Amino acid sequence: MSGNSMAIGERDLEKIGDYVESRLPQWLEKISHESGQRWLFAADRALFERVVRIEEQLVSIERRMDERFEQVDKRFEQVDKRFEEMNKRFEEMRKDMNSRFEDMNKRFTSTQWLIGIMVTLFMALNTAIQLL
Repeated sequence: MSGNSMAIGERDLEKIGDYVESRLPQWLEKISHESGQRWLFAADRALFERVVRIEEQLVSIERRMDERFEQVDKRFEQVDKRFEEMNKRFEEMRKDMNSRFEDMNKRFTSTQWLIGIMVTLFMALNTAIQLL
């Protein structure tokens, strides 16, 4: 580099950028007007406005989708709670049925013994009658 070159600082670059940014629309309009293509600048502006509207719509759609996803998540949580409640009820029913089956099994066993004793007594009585 030559010794006469001037170092440009960050602040200077920011000032230049701000200046160019503030003047750029005017320059573009002037260039399009001078070249006879003013319609291009208007079309660019219309496209820019359209892009902005589309971006706003996309943001709105994204927001609505987020809300709906939250609603779906809440609904799934409710369904999960219902399933848990049903599982608890089924578990209680199973325990109740097990205790009923145990009671029935005890009754059946005692009935079997009673029938067995009665048959034995009848056979013994029948044999005793035949022997006499």
